[in-house]
This record gives sequence, C-alpha cells and structure tokens, in this order.
Amino acid sequence: MVRKVILTSGLILIGGESRAYVGLACVISGLYGILFAYVSPVEDPFENKMMIITLAVTFVNLGIGAVSKIPKENVPASIDPYVDTVMFNLLVVGANTLVIGLLVVQYSVYLYNFLKEWRKNPKWSMSCCLAMLLPLNDLQGELRGLVGRNMMKQQLQSGRIGMPSVTGAVKDSGAVDFALEEGDDESQDSQRQQDNRQMMDIFFEALKANHASLFELNLENLTLVNTRKSTLSLEQDVTSVVKDGMDLFVVLKQLPEPKERRRIVMHPPVSLASSISSVHQKGPGMFVKNGEPTCTKSSSEVELNESKISEKTKTSFCLNDLRKKMGTLRNAARICAEALSVDEENSSPLSCLAKIYLEAGRPQIALEYIERAIHVNSTDSSLCFIHGNCLAAVGKLEEASNAYVKYMSHLESLGASQHEIHDVQAAIAKVCAKSGNIKIAIDLFSNVLKEDSTHMESLKGFAIHTAGTSQDDLQEAIVILLSLLVQSGGQHQHDVRKELANLMSSPGGMGVFEDQLSEVWCTSESLMFIADILREWGALKETLQLVLRAYELSPHDPGICLYLVHTYEILSKHNEAFLEARSFLIRNGNLQIGRVSCSHFIPVLQLITEEIYLNNTTLCIPPDFENQENIGKALDSEFQQLGLLFTLVKILFVKGALNSTKAFIPVLDKLHKDRGLHLTLLRNEAAFFSCISLVMEVPFSPLPQNPDFIYFASDSHCISPAWRTINYQEKPHVIHPLLATGVKIWHIRKGSSFYPKFALLNALKEVPNDSTVIFNIGEIDCREGLLRAVDKCNYDSVEEAIETIVSIYIDFLKEQNERRGFVTFVHPILPVLKETRNVVLQFNEKLKEAVESCSGLQWLELLDVLLAKQTCEFNSEYHLDGTHVHPKYVSLLEKALKDSLKDV
Repeated sequence: MVRKVILTSGLILIGGESRAYVGLACVISGLYGILFAYVSPVEDPFENKMMIITLAVTFVNLGIGAVSKIPKENVPASIDPYVDTVMFNLLVVGANTLVIGLLVVQYSVYLYNFLKEWRKNPKWSMSCCLAMLLPLNDLQGELRGLVGRNMMKQQLQSGRIGMPSVTGAVKDSGAVDFALEEGDDESQDSQRQQDNRQMMDIFFEALKANHASLFELNLENLTLVNTRKSTLSLEQDVTSVVKDGMDLFVVLKQLPEPKERRRIVMHPPVSLASSISSVHQKGPGMFVKNGEPTCTKSSSEVELNESKISEKTKTSFCLNDLRKKMGTLRNAARICAEALSVDEENSSPLSCLAKIYLEAGRPQIALEYIERAIHVNSTDSSLCFIHGNCLAAVGKLEEASNAYVKYMSHLESLGASQHEIHDVQAAIAKVCAKSGNIKIAIDLFSNVLKEDSTHMESLKGFAIHTAGTSQDDLQEAIVILLSLLVQSGGQHQHDVRKELANLMSSPGGMGVFEDQLSEVWCTSESLMFIADILREWGALKETLQLVLRAYELSPHDPGICLYLVHTYEILSKHNEAFLEARSFLIRNGNLQIGRVSCSHFIPVLQLITEEIYLNNTTLCIPPDFENQENIGKALDSEFQQLGLLFTLVKILFVKGALNSTKAFIPVLDKLHKDRGLHLTLLRNEAAFFSCISLVMEVPFSPLPQNPDFIYFASDSHCISPAWRTINYQEKPHVIHPLLATGVKIWHIRKGSSFYPKFALLNALKEVPNDSTVIFNIGEIDCREGLLRAVDKCNYDSVEEAIETIVSIYIDFLKEQNERRGFVTFVHPILPVLKETRNVVLQFNEKLKEAVESCSGLQWLELLDVLLAKQTCEFNSEYHLDGTHVHPKYVSLLEKALKDSLKDV
C-alpha cells in the first residue's frame, strides 16, 4: 500500500502521459521488486516466489509501456512491422500469464504425486475426491470443518465411532516431528524445548547455589534479550535464536505481586474447579521428610505475614498456579508447608499437598493429607473429588465411589457445569472398571459421550474397555485414540500414547492399519509419528514394521533411514543397520553435506562387503578420499545424512570393525569440528562420533583369532574400554562392548517398557551363558534422573532416590545371574563431571554396600586412583572429553578385576 500511494502521488504530480510518467513508474517498480526479493517478507516460500514474479511482470509491463512510447517513424526500416507487432503481443501475453502458469504447474505437480500415491492403494472416498481437487494443506482445514461435534455425537448414538482424516489431523496439529535419536526421558513430546529448558534449569540451579538472594529465580520469571533489548524465545532451538558473537542478557520479568484473596461463598453456576487461588511469595526454606513437610526459617528469607490469616480469611492454593510460579512440585510443596506452619487449620494447602503427592505417584501420602484437610474443614464438599482420586489410587474402590457420588451431589446442588459433572462420572466409571464391572463402566462412559462427544477421559476409557471384544471394536478403539492423540496434552497424551501402543501391539492391532486406516498406512509422516509412540512403549516389532513401510513410501528421506537404523540398533541387528545405511548412501549419492556429497563415501562403503562383526580386513582407501581441504560445514537441512554417517561409524566400532571405522574418521572430523553440534538435534549422534574419534587416536592391540571376551554392558561409557586387551585369569581377554544407548537404571525396573531397557536385554542375548560381564549403568540417573525425581516429589530426598535406584539395579543384576549364570562385576559410576560428582559419590557408596552384601556380585574398586584424595577432583590423566574416561584407564580396570578375584 505504501508503494502504491508514493507511486500514484508522484505520477499525479508529473503527469500521466509523459515519458517521465512511465520511466519513473518503471524505476520505482524495479526498485521495490529488488527490495521485496531481498527482504522476503512473505513466510511461505511458494507465495513469496509468486509475489516476486508478479512484481517482475509489473516491471516488464512498464518497460513495454516505455518502449511503446517510441514513435513509429523512429523505428528503423530494416525491422518488419508485422513481426515486430507479433513479438510485442507475445511478450505482453507471455509476461502476464506467467503467474497463472506458475499456479497451474504447481497444481499439476501436486496432482501427479497424488495420483501416484493413490495407485498404491486405489480406494474411493469423499475426502479422496476432494483431495484430488484441492491442495492437501487446504483440504485438511476443510475436512476439519466437515467433521464436527454433531457428527461424532450421531456416531456415538448409533454405536459406531469414526474418525476424521487422521493424516490431516496429525499434520495440522504439528505433532509429526521425530528427532534424530531420542533422549532418555520416557515422555518425549517436545524434545528440543525440553532440552533447552533443562539447560536453562541447570544454569539457574548453579546460579542460585552461589547466590542465595536469587532463590526465587526460575525459568518462568526470566526472559532472554539481546543488546537491542529484543526478547528472544526460550522455546526455540538455541541455534535459531543465538548467533555467533551475540551478547545475551537474562532479565527478570516484572511480575505482578500476588494479591491475597478471601474465601467467598460461591453461587451457581460458578465452577468449583476454578476455586479461589492465590500464591504467596516464597518464604522460609522447607525440606520434606517421610512425606511430612517441615520448615526451617531464616532471617534472610521472606516470612508469611501471620496477621493476614485469620478464621475468616484463609489463603487458597491452586496447584497449577503454584507450579507455574515455583517451577517444580517440590517448590510448590514448600509454599504449602509454609502456610501450614502458620495456620494448621487451613485446608487449602493440605488439599494442594494431596494433589502434589498424588501426581508424584505417592497416593498413600496424598490420602493422609486430604483426610487431614477434610478433618479440618468437614463442610467443604469440594474436597471429595480429590479424596476419591486418592482412595482409588490406593485401591479403596468402594470408598472412592462413595466420595465421587457425594461430590457429584455437591456439584448438582451448586448448578455446576456439565463438564465438571462429566469428569466425576468418568472417574466413577474408571473405579467400576478397576473393580471388574466393565459393562457398567462402558455404559457410564457412553452416557457421558452422548452428552459431550469430545470428553477426553470418557473417550479414552470407552476405547480401552471396548477394544478386546471384536476386531471392529479394536479398530474403533484405535481410531478414537488416534483422534485423541492430536487433541490432548500433558498427562492425557501420556496415557493415550501408552494405551495406543498396547492396542497396536495386541493381536490384530497392526491389521487395523493395513486394512482399515489406509489414509495413515499410505502416509510416511503419520507412520513415523505412530512408530515413535510404539517405540517409546517397547512395541519394537510393530515399530520396525511401520518404519519399514514409511521407508518404502519415502526411500529418499534420510531422517526415516536414520530412524530405521536406530531401530535396528535397539534390536541388536547391527549388520542390517549397516546395510540399510550403506544402501541409502549409495542410492542417494547426490545428497550434500557441506561441500561434500554422499557419493564421496561410496568407494569406501563398497569395500566393506562381508559381515561387519570383527571384520578387520585392511581397506585400500582411494588416495583422494581423505584429502578434502575445503570441506565446509553441514547446513541444518543436511544434519540427517550427517547423522546417518556418524551412526554408521558407531555401528562399525561397536561391532569391532576397527579398520573400517578408522577410514571414515578424517573426513567426518572436519564436518564435526567447530560446528557446535552438541546444541542441535544431532547432539546424540555427534557425541558418539566425537567420543569414538578420540578413542581411535589411542592405538589398539591386534585382535587375536577367536578371542576370549569380557563383556562390558553400559551406555556410551562402554566406548572407552572397548576392544582393549587385558589379562584376566592368567589369559588375554578382549573387552567386548554391549551398548544400550541412553539406558538408565530406572528404565530396567520391572514393569518398564521404555525401549532402552530392550536395547540392553537384546544386547545381553548375544552373550553366551556363564560369561564374565561388567555392568556400568547409572551415570544418566546420577546426572539428571535422581535430581529431577526429587524435584517432582517422587522422593523426599536424593538419598531416598538413590536407595530406590540401587535396589532396582541389584534386583536386575541378580535376575540376570540366576537366568544366565554370569560372573558379574559391578563398575562404579565414573565421577568425571564436576557438576554431578557429589551425587555420583553418594550413589557409589550405596551401590558398593549393596553389592558387597549380595552373593554373586563383585565390586570393582577404581575410584582411589581416579580421584585425588585431598580435593576429590578427577585425575586429569584420565580425562578424555569431559564426560568419558580415557582408554588408558583400562590398566586400572585390569587391576581391579584381579583384586576382586582375590577377594572371592
């Protein structure tokens, strides 16, 4: 609009018929087109391109207008007037139809791809016909409008529940985004945001440890700004926000002071769920012991104003507000404990503590708090719902049902919203299901859905409890859970993902996809999204089936190939993983990584023709393979093919193909160096490659034919000692790595189905019975798991968390010994990281006590040499990369094994 105003105003002043008119218009149009192309203000690439072409056509039109001002008598006689007229007309028509032609070409390409996909599964439906007429992105929004609440309600009343376009729903929701390799948490909804937040939380905790006055510092009340005072997003990937050389400032937000609110009498139809909430400023410190909050006051800390609390004025606490302000459940519990230290007769903090411990998976403590709250305020029927939840969690189902009924009567007397009443009805249905009354539970869920077809808890319960009756019901249940998957969040999504994985891995579950959900089965994005859910919950056979299908649909996608390779790793099928990676790189040699294409690696890949396990054939490397001087840096869009090469190196190393591993390192080192890959989605692959590259610098002894092995089961810490030769029981033995990427002790507990557990179990299946095995698991627990669990109130202290984790570890090791007859050595967690050394040393002390008191397990004493006696600093002689130990520590491991055998 600004361009048009300036242009029109100028032209009015100059005059519409003069040459200056046309010339000025042409110049301004050209300058604006250049400015538009430089700034690219339109975010959508296609629309931006179309706008640039439109501006170019405008410039051409004005140029044609300027040329047309040349008088005919000035045209040279050598030019044929007829030909000149024809060329002039063709130029005008051609330029002005270019934009329309661009749209036609775009639609033609879409239609061609659509028909090509449709031929793989030729089925007719209304959405199929519409998709052929409209681009897919536009169609999805239209389909969502067609499938609404009324349609779902009619389907429920007729006894069948259908689902709108799953592919469209999954894509539109933004849920399809699978990372290169999963981290260690069982909840992986937004890995990048979680990692950014974790880094910031670590920074804040370290800052608060050194500055007590910053006790209230947390991620919620801070913002990140640059030198221009522009706010930077803490939710985005670091590399997309922060540039090299940029100065950053952490600024405290100006939060409004929390206002005290008085308990008021609620009138219908005020929702009880939104009861009066207020948060006091943080006061005295608090620790929790045996589930009982205790306060320790300090003059430097803020104390609650006792005068504000009286019989008529009680502070009301809302857990969501507390969590938002305080950051963790542990800090929220502190605030509640402070309020109770001032006024023990306030039921609000007691009920809030009940919610905290119920969410933390400690229902018995939660029940004690809510019963105290009811004793303090027996007239408050709003406490009955929390009471029912606590009773149901501890198995007191009849009492729970009575509490829910009492609460529902209370809601009805207040004229509360239908949604609140439906929540209680769904809770009663879940209690019925737990007690074995499945039919009653299904009827209750159905009654809720007839009134509100979008009620998530009822949809989930209906799907779960009707799935086992027939194949049609299984299909209906899977369809419901898929539709919930793109709508729910938080705990709801966690539960839905778990139940979907259970149904998909049940008999006939995969058949639902192939036979009935063709829309999902023919879309690689949807398949990968669901595969990620199945992998998270340990359904690895079905995960592999879905990933192979997605790879068949998108054979040139390096991200899908990388995911497939990682899946083979979990299944301990390393040769298949290598062959898939090699096949992809050979087939897609044109893919770039920096200034190098994948075809550069093909000559070396083709030299590795046999089984990779212990394959140390000398490779004749082409002389120009390593001589790549100006190799450049990989772009973000090239990370997946780079990750595939990093993973290929990891697979070769773990299977003992050391000569083949060595061949790739010089070139990949140049792509890895100074790129900051530890801050990207490629961090796991890059970290493994970096560690292997450093370890390969230390020469290996030649591996003997048919060597005896000592097996070393661990996460990435098995890399340092791998394939080194030591003397054990008067004979040379080779340390054989058993890699389980990202495994924690928490993962290997009974009842866990997270995939790192199966990665470890599958690796152990390759070990012969009665072998000698060294276990070194728990570093990730000490680094992040224990402290995080305490912050979530899963435990009252780090000491309690350590005792629980050690108990899980010992039970697992004893079970493996009984089944397989292993000679088991327990390796201490290496205290390399200064930040976690204190926790590691506490953990090792408890673990050593447990191992020494358990027959069949032997402790390896290594820490005396690795730690300085006076300062407890890690011995710099054994540093490798700041996280892992140097391979030279193998001599210490050899001595520790020898000393342990003496003690037997």
